[in-house]
Amino acid sequence: MRMVIVISALLLFSPHAFAQDGSHLILFSGMAGYWNGTMELRSEGEIVSVYPAALHARLAQDGSQLVIRLFERPDGALTESTQVFTFDTDSLLLSSTGVAGGRRELQRYHVQGLQKIRSPFQWVIRRVGAGPVSTLRMTDVMQNDSLLIVTEQSDNGIDWRMTRVLRLARRPRPEPVRFYLPGYDRANVVAVVGDFNDWNPRRAILHRVRGGWKLVLELPPGEYQYAFSVDGAKVPDRLVSTTISDGAGGQHAIILVR
Repeated sequence: MRMVIVISALLLFSPHAFAQDGSHLILFSGMAGYWNGTMELRSEGEIVSVYPAALHARLAQDGSQLVIRLFERPDGALTESTQVFTFDTDSLLLSSTGVAGGRRELQRYHVQGLQKIRSPFQWVIRRVGAGPVSTLRMTDVMQNDSLLIVTEQSDNGIDWRMTRVLRLARRPRPEPVRFYLPGYDRANVVAVVGDFNDWNPRRAILHRVRGGWKLVLELPPGEYQYAFSVDGAKVPDRLVSTTISDGAGGQHAIILVR
């Protein structure tokens, strides 16, 4: 599943004051980098699920935007969402435009704490906005090389229940994974399928190169199983030594991303 969300972050205080103190630039520079950790799902105050998660944040060249890719692995399947944060000093609210499942949605958030940011590595902000059926409140806490994002929901704006907790630590960005399948010069479509793309051959198409096919993917840390799909037929990666049975008489390759 891939979801793209575009977020424009706006002020709760004087645009002139915000432009002077540059809090958004401090915030962006602190979040930029690679983060790895876990996502907790909660219900009635209890943790019901914990699974791996990673976040890659990069600044635009002029520093005006922060592009965030969030990777999650609930039930072992990798999902990815992308957010683009842009501060607009001419407005007073945080506007969120999302595209998921072919539908476009608009949300608006109030933001608290931006004017208090002084260090890129120590700050707390809070975002509050109306969700589809309840009010959402996100608290983001940066403490040196740790990032905590807590999501809460409320039906009346008074009583809050915690639903998600994203716990991350700053880590070196993993090297991109390079897939290569030699031969098959008469093939029409070659793809890599694995538990990182729900075994969907339409989500990772290889490019034809001299002598074979190749593709470079960014994957978060973890262990993954995969194989190639050549015109719809599964083909094992015979260039790797670590494999596991696919349960149907064939083999899946195993790759470890650190």
